[in-house]
Amino acid sequence: MQSLWTIVEFDDSYTIDIAMMEMIVKNNQLVCLNLSNQNITFGSHRFTKLMLKLTPTIQELYVAETPLNNLAFVMSLRNLTTLDISGTSINDNQVVILSHASQLRHLYISFTKVTAATIADLSRNFKFLVIFDACQIYFMFTDICLIVSSCEQLRFLHVSFFSQFDIDQAVQTYYKMADTVNPLRYPGDTASTDELVAYYFTSSYTAKEIAGFLLFVHNKFVSVKTVYRMMKRLRLRRYGAESPLINIVQKIIQLHKQGYSNIGYRAMWKILNSCCGINATQETVRIALKAIHYDGVVARSRRRLVRRRYCNLGPNFCIHIDGYDKLKPFGISVHGAIDGFSRKIIWLTASHTNKNPRNVALNFVEFLRQSKRVPRLVRSDAGTENVIIRSIQIALRAVHNDNMSGYRSFSEGRSTGNQRIEMLWSFLCPYFTTFWRNMFKDMIDNGELNNTNPVHLECVRFCFLPVIQQHLDIFKNMWNSHRIRSQRQVDQNYGVPDVMYNQPLLYDAVDYSYDIPCDESIFDDITRLYTKPMLPRGCSEEFCQFIQQITSVNLDDFNVVDTPQEAKTLFCMLTSVLP
Repeated sequence: MQSLWTIVEFDDSYTIDIAMMEMIVKNNQLVCLNLSNQNITFGSHRFTKLMLKLTPTIQELYVAETPLNNLAFVMSLRNLTTLDISGTSINDNQVVILSHASQLRHLYISFTKVTAATIADLSRNFKFLVIFDACQIYFMFTDICLIVSSCEQLRFLHVSFFSQFDIDQAVQTYYKMADTVNPLRYPGDTASTDELVAYYFTSSYTAKEIAGFLLFVHNKFVSVKTVYRMMKRLRLRRYGAESPLINIVQKIIQLHKQGYSNIGYRAMWKILNSCCGINATQETVRIALKAIHYDGVVARSRRRLVRRRYCNLGPNFCIHIDGYDKLKPFGISVHGAIDGFSRKIIWLTASHTNKNPRNVALNFVEFLRQSKRVPRLVRSDAGTENVIIRSIQIALRAVHNDNMSGYRSFSEGRSTGNQRIEMLWSFLCPYFTTFWRNMFKDMIDNGELNNTNPVHLECVRFCFLPVIQQHLDIFKNMWNSHRIRSQRQVDQNYGVPDVMYNQPLLYDAVDYSYDIPCDESIFDDITRLYTKPMLPRGCSEEFCQFIQQITSVNLDDFNVVDTPQEAKTLFCMLTSVLP
């Protein structure tokens, strides 16, 4: 009769001795075994040893509130789909063995010492349904998001002390993050050391570089060993924590659709790790990119373009500024600045114009206000858009006694000589310009956009300018934290632009900026008299009021548009109702 048992369960508080347990484990057709909350008369060592003899046919196993202290028996249970280990002494180190249970779908793990991070790691190896019920440890909202993002086939999640709204919010947060690409936000100067370490770690800096940022930028002395200990405590790791391959491939395909189809695998790897929350190795990204876009890989590998050598002596030795007009036929103007030594992007903004000297000067004044220093030299093209920047730079440098003070602190010339910023525009073309220019040209060809109509250009700025600025911010964040490689037979500084700019002593260089010879009130007067704030969404006040009247929607509510496709849909909707 024993061989006919397929389901074995007992009434509450039933006494199970060794003889009864040995008879149970000898059953070779057992499918379901429920030993939860039973009075087991022998110790944990003997109980765990007998569990190793269970038949591989078992599909459901309930051992809650038992003396179980080891999960080695799971290795032989190939058909196990449901496991209840609630109330046992199982911890993180022991539950890792569940990664070998390929059929496991339901896991009850209440009142154990298993953490959310371990559950998320397990979900990368197999797909299962996680059920938390009054867990002994208190899960934070970030833990719920972590589990939701890792469990690819999650169908039900119950966490006591959390309302259903919180869980829904976690699911919505994860999928919202998966659909958009946003640069990692700087936590602020008042952030804690833990937040700063997590921020710089996510930006792919080393422990030594993180310690340097804390010292030189935030005036916090933290040793490299302490940074390593903090990273371990915060569960920050790069090796052995790669995201599932399907997530990496899906995110690369999504980035291609959003305008990143012309970048190489190193830049793609940087965006994935620092902006998308995807952990991937360069080799994985290289192979995936070659499979997804083989023609682009072949075209980039030819390396036909050869650039001349150019170098500076240190940060703020020379700041290069220029406007970028590739999208000007569609109503969008870009202006940027880059440090000649470190190649760090100082600002990169999109607006309705880059020719108005008051609008352009606002970027320079904000840079001076933030850094509280004035650069040694500013280099620009000859043009009326830079006259206010020229006057401000010369006035602030007039009191210094170096050989480049006064009028020599501002240099004008042809664009071919403004090498650093022109180099930046050449990199910006495949990352940014090609996608947007092709999109607008396709809209013109399809009759959706008339770039000779001023109203259509206003609509372009209203709909697309915030998304374009978001793309520029992503490029700036990626560029400033990427690692510049060394070149053979070229005497050139190389490294991470942010590190080179903020920690020049590592490169045997010094900061060439000078103290600003005025207080904050003078800056307020300069801002009021010589600059002009950017228009909201790049449109005139009358046009914004008109849009609010015909749509009955507040201007701030349009900020939910954060992808090119959504911006295009909004543009078509507005142009269809405009007279």
